[in-house]
Amino acid sequence: DDLLRLAAIGSFDLVLDDGWHVWEHQFLTLNNLIGSVKPGGYYVVEDLDTSYGKYIPHYKGSGGPSAAAFLHQITDMVVGHRTMSIARPSWRSRPPS
Repeated sequence: DDLLRLAAIGSFDLVLDDGWHVWEHQFLTLNNLIGSVKPGGYYVVEDLDTSYGKYIPHYKGSGGPSAAAFLHQITDMVVGHRTMSIARPSWRSRPPS
């Protein structure tokens, strides 16, 4: 509910995700708030180190790709779309498997 209320407020220059560090929660926050970032604005996810090493057992939740891997896939899609004119798949409904 809090994420939906924030998203309804309007456009943000900056969204800083410093909430739960469980990967699923990072996906949920991104999915709900990325559309509220103004063009040219920033979306920052803090503590991506939870995607690596000793932190994985504590933050992986039910599994799936790590938050860092998910963001890397989005980056590949954006860069690929811009530089190679490839189709951009929809990633907003759930993280890629």
